[in-house]
Amino acid sequence: MMNNNSTNQLGWTVLAVLCLLCAAAVGALIAKSADMGAGVLPWQMTVIFLIPLALASHAFHATNLFIPSNCTHLSKAEQRRVESTVIDKRRQLGISIGFYILGAVIIACGHFYTLTYPGSRPFLVVVAGGLLGLSLSSVVFIIGELRGLSDFSTKLSTRAENRARTFKALTRLKRPKG
Repeated sequence: MMNNNSTNQLGWTVLAVLCLLCAAAVGALIAKSADMGAGVLPWQMTVIFLIPLALASHAFHATNLFIPSNCTHLSKAEQRRVESTVIDKRRQLGISIGFYILGAVIIACGHFYTLTYPGSRPFLVVVAGGLLGLSLSSVVFIIGELRGLSDFSTKLSTRAENRARTFKALTRLKRPKG
């Protein structure tokens, strides 16, 4: 039997998959309507893959700040709790990076294939548009991850400043008068 949290998580996962499928379909339709028969469109799409790839790479490297060995201002219990979350985020971002690279390679190889077999070009444009729709829609999730990392970093900095102020105030109170 699933608890309420598992059911809720499953609902979000199904919703995310449906959103990604819709994004792929919209991307395919837009690419198909934008294709004017010029041989440039797949290369433009390949280059557009650099946007989510750059964001995902940035987010992946930003998680390095929260690896427990780099977080000296966290207690051991906090480090244990943060570690599993950081590992999961890094895994998700690594999969995203792999998807963007694979998508760009598929589009580039498909472009070379269409040079030999021009009849396959409409199919490539639809596939490239679908991959592009998927990658650009996932940018929303990556920006959310970056925002979450930034918020967490800000909270840690604020907490460290508050602790330092409290320590200074306590030190002044404990000093003997005289």
